[in-house]
Amino acid sequence: MEPEFHSIHNVPNAPGILVPQKIYNNHGATFERRASVIFPPGTSLRRALARAFANDTRFQQRISTSDPSKLKFTLRLEWPGYAPWNCNIQGTERAGHSEPVLLSVLAERVAHAVEKFLAKSVQQNADIPPSKPGWNVDAIRFEGLSLVELRHVSEGSWQPVLSYHP
Repeated sequence: MEPEFHSIHNVPNAPGILVPQKIYNNHGATFERRASVIFPPGTSLRRALARAFANDTRFQQRISTSDPSKLKFTLRLEWPGYAPWNCNIQGTERAGHSEPVLLSVLAERVAHAVEKFLAKSVQQNADIPPSKPGWNVDAIRFEGLSLVELRHVSEGSWQPVLSYHP
């Protein structure tokens, strides 16, 4: 069976090039899929890290990424040419509390995770040419990445849909 790749079906006019990530597959495990989290146009990862969206009214809704008993979720990246990567992200406003996180805070946490992935991949793969040279993390400018959407891909797991503006 051929792997599926993300496409922008919920945000068809997103600017830039969609990062061609394979959709994470938990090999047949069933789960109740949650609606995708759609980010406002221009949700730059760099601006999210700088907390530029904290006072933007478009980012003030609270987003539930799991049931209230789960405080964290797994963020999964399937960057082209690199091994699958994941990390845990707190999906609540504060540790130990079940209040869902603000969209601005969620964008910041995802941006931090993607930045961590890119830095780690550069270090670990310094002498190994990527299998998809056009997506070599050394050549990708973090400033050019935007968060388009967050998709629920398995129980407790979400995958960011990213666009790139070279």
